[in-house]
Amino acid sequence: MEQILGPKMRWLLVAGGPINLGFLAMFAPPAVAPRRAVDFPEPPVFISWILAAWIFAFGVAYFWMGWTFRMSRPMLAVGATGKAAFGLGVIALLLTGELSVLTTLVAVSDLVLAAIFFGWLLRRG
Repeated sequence: MEQILGPKMRWLLVAGGPINLGFLAMFAPPAVAPRRAVDFPEPPVFISWILAAWIFAFGVAYFWMGWTFRMSRPMLAVGATGKAAFGLGVIALLLTGELSVLTTLVAVSDLVLAAIFFGWLLRRG
């Protein structure tokens, strides 16, 4: 079921495309420098490509929903869940000493977006 977006949510989703491209640059296997810049550990190449593909797909979906003013509730719910899982997972690894504070700061943006997305879904019933 699609819903019409307001201007704030629309622009947030349109911005989600470039934001996800930034994260795509961090996870794509050839891009070692962005991971090192935020102290992110080197994941296995196979996992990196899978993450990069999904990050790209969600970025395209966010951008498309914002650009067309049409929100897919299931898509937003899945995206919010993924963002929350990533952010909370990074925080958990910070607490166990496996990741740095700098890495965690990068993941905070995903937690903020997850909260906004979940809030939008709850308000629109």
